[in-house]
Amino acid sequence: MDALNENYKEALEKYINLQEVLVQQIGNDIERNSEDIRFEMLKKQINEQRLTIEKKSLELAKENLKTISEETE
Repeated sequence: MDALNENYKEALEKYINLQEVLVQQIGNDIERNSEDIRFEMLKKQINEQRLTIEKKSLELAKENLKTISEETE
């Protein structure tokens, strides 16, 4: 019976070690995903700012074309 208990104890220790590694890996994955999400949010903000700038640039170009067209008439 002692040998059985010893085997069970060793198996539990191995299981605990594996679970600790798994928990650590899952934690690392969550952290990495959080970093990826933050990066994607920053990319989105940058793209939104670029879009705003490009829209304003287009608007100004249209106004300039209209002004030039009116001056050349």
